[in-house]
Amino acid sequence: MTSNTIRTPWILWLGLSLILSGCNSPDEETGAQSIGVTVWNEQLELFMEYPQLQVRVPAQFAAHLTNLKSFEPVTKGPVAFQFIGKQGLVKEVTLEEPTRPGVFIPEVTFENPEELTLKIRVQSPSFEGQIEVQSLVIYPHDAELSPVDKPEIEDDAITFLKEQQWKLPFQSQRAGKQILWSSVSASGRIAPRSDRDAVVVPPVAGRLWPPPQGLPLLGQSVTKGQLLGWIEPPLPVGEQIAIGSAQVQTGVSLAQLEERIAQTQAHLAQEQSKLELARQEEGRVRRLLAIEAVPVRRLELAENEIAIRTAALEAAKKSLESLSAVKDRINEKGQAVQQPHHRIALRSPLPGTVVEINVVAGAHVEPHQALFRIIDLSRIWIRADIYETDLLQVNTASGAAVQVPGLFSFEITERNGRLLTIGEVVDPQTRTIPVVWEISNPGHGLKVGMLVQVNIRTGEPVESLAIPDSALFQEENKSVVYVQVAGETFARRIVKTGIRDRGWVQILSGLSEGERVVVEGGYEVGLAARSTSLPVGEGHVH
Repeated sequence: MTSNTIRTPWILWLGLSLILSGCNSPDEETGAQSIGVTVWNEQLELFMEYPQLQVRVPAQFAAHLTNLKSFEPVTKGPVAFQFIGKQGLVKEVTLEEPTRPGVFIPEVTFENPEELTLKIRVQSPSFEGQIEVQSLVIYPHDAELSPVDKPEIEDDAITFLKEQQWKLPFQSQRAGKQILWSSVSASGRIAPRSDRDAVVVPPVAGRLWPPPQGLPLLGQSVTKGQLLGWIEPPLPVGEQIAIGSAQVQTGVSLAQLEERIAQTQAHLAQEQSKLELARQEEGRVRRLLAIEAVPVRRLELAENEIAIRTAALEAAKKSLESLSAVKDRINEKGQAVQQPHHRIALRSPLPGTVVEINVVAGAHVEPHQALFRIIDLSRIWIRADIYETDLLQVNTASGAAVQVPGLFSFEITERNGRLLTIGEVVDPQTRTIPVVWEISNPGHGLKVGMLVQVNIRTGEPVESLAIPDSALFQEENKSVVYVQVAGETFARRIVKTGIRDRGWVQILSGLSEGERVVVEGGYEVGLAARSTSLPVGEGHVH
């Protein structure tokens, strides 16, 4: 018997491959030899050993069934073995449980010589699937049995039993074609846009009080101008001033009140001067930015300083108004004068999400203390650091693919983002240059600070044979893969590689489309190659 392959169109490919795996010594009584067959489809892998079949001679089929969704053995039945001839169903055997996990051994006796198809149906509670084996030949009882043809297998083939595979994280898959891009790989991270990242600080010292709805919560969305809290500065005089014989009950005289007003007027003048200096600095930075002499971040800091100085000036004005109102309301001796309200509102400078809170209600705060951090996460930056040797390739970048390890991957296209900048300065420590993209972030799935792997595309796409990079090993300065040629038989192949893209490696030679490569567990297969495993074709006892 020769090896057989069921061919189907690639677009509807079921991954069905039938391979004979050698033979045992002939049975002493019947002269029958053992046949091994391996079949794959999208649901199941079948590795089965059985003797040459003769009429009225009981035959056992040792079927090893692997669930290809998990690469674990099938451990529950029922499993139906249906032997079908030209006239329909010839025999059917149903096993409720395996002999041991993954191994089902039906025994069948055939009455007539013919060629059959075996259909195996798995209908366990947790998994359903079916697989077929064609061309099972039933010989007459007294016929002379021909030797079983051995398939062509490499001389250095490796035996790695199903029982060994099932005990390990193991997986193999068909080598096929992929669309690959020449690319430069770089480590990166998610960062906020610098103009959409704000820290809220108090303009003056005081006590923080929450708004009616309470202080914002971590992760809460806020709108531009939304009230975050109130700053209540220390009162310049007692909470209640009662004038009597030019002496207030709090121990503050009218003269002292006037002195406080003068001090506040001086403070107001200082704040006006600081605001003017901040405006001048902002203008100078804008001129430098126009000739690209400073980074954009310098302008953002200058604009933030203007906002702080403006708030401080407003606070000084309110303090002066408060003191002046106290003085103006002194009409008669002994008149009680209430200190007017002089709280300062803290508002969100932009719409976004509260990502940091560094204060609690009622706490005393100081000027420039970071109370809240708010980031607009609707659009974010992806920064990748490339080596200076890759700069020429990246200058012609046509896009990028981003992988968030262990979570998901996506591509940067004209629809969702743009290349923002390629840095002009090489980091002296890492010898890298930053490359920054701006992309939309619907649903805020990308989190600031996430580490990512970025493949920057530097050429046109090519369709080529490719395998996952987990299937590739470096041995003695050679690129090596392990190919599963049958259920328990593997071959070590030296391959020539090309483009690497998004976890795939282009294979230029040494492997054919449709062959199954080991993508998980290859290290253990390599160890088996160097151990004293069973010789190929000798099988094993079930």
